[in-house]
Amino acid sequence: MQPDLNIPRAPASATPSKRAPNATQSELPILYTAPVAVNVQTHGDHGVAPIRDYDFAAGALALPLTRAEFIQAAAHYPIVFAQNETATPLVVLGIKERDLDTQDCGRRTPASTRSLSTTAAAGFIGETAEAFVRTGRIAEGLAVIEAGFGQSEAGWLTPELLRLKGELSLSQSTRAAAETADDLFRQALTGARQQQALAWELRAAMSLARLLRNQGRHADSIACLEPVYGRFTEGFGTADLIAAKQLLDELSGAGRR
Repeated sequence: MQPDLNIPRAPASATPSKRAPNATQSELPILYTAPVAVNVQTHGDHGVAPIRDYDFAAGALALPLTRAEFIQAAAHYPIVFAQNETATPLVVLGIKERDLDTQDCGRRTPASTRSLSTTAAAGFIGETAEAFVRTGRIAEGLAVIEAGFGQSEAGWLTPELLRLKGELSLSQSTRAAAETADDLFRQALTGARQQQALAWELRAAMSLARLLRNQGRHADSIACLEPVYGRFTEGFGTADLIAAKQLLDELSGAGRR
C-alpha cells in the first residue's frame, strides 16, 4: 500500500480556478489541485517570489525526495519507498491512525513501510551511493547505504546492501579496504543463499570474483562465480547474466595463458 498522502491545496494565489482538463487528483503534481501551463500571453507579467509561509503543506504526510535531499532528510525523518515502478523515495512527515497496523511486538508502524523490499529501491540506493563516490564523497555514499539497512523489510535488501558497501569500501584502494570488502561480499553471498535470492547471490558472487581476480586468484574467482551462474536456466539476456558470462570467459582465458 502506498502512503496515504493528505495533500493540501496550494495557496489561493497559486491555484487557478479551474481543474486541469481530464486530470484526476492522483495524476496532478503534488501539492497542487489545478495546475495550468504557463504561456507568455497570460503570464507575461508574472514573476517568482520566495515562499516564507508553508502552511499550505501542513497536511502533507509524505513528500517525494530527490537524491540531493536524501542524506539530510534521512538524518531527521523516516524514508520509505513507494510501491511503483521507480520506487519513489518519500520522506514521512506524519501518519494517520487508519494507516497503522499493530505488529506482534505491540509497536505500531505505517503499513506502507512494510513493502520496501523492491529491486527498484535497492537500485535507487545503489545509484545514489555510487553518485556520491564518483564525486569523491565516499562517507556520504556509505551513509546512504547505512540508511538503507533501516529501510529493508525483514532484512530482505541486506545482501545487496552489504555488497554495495563492499564496493564502496574498495574505492578507498587500501589493503584494509580490500579485506573489508572481501568480508562484506562473503556476508552478502551467505545472506542471499539463506534468502534463496539468486539474483542477489549472483551480484555478490560477481563482486567477490572481481576482487579475487584483481588479487591474481583466478581459480578461486571461477570457483566463486561459476556455480552460481550455472544455476540460472533463463534470463541470459539480462545485464547481470551477460556481465557474469563475460567475467567467466575472461577468467577462463586468463587461466589458459
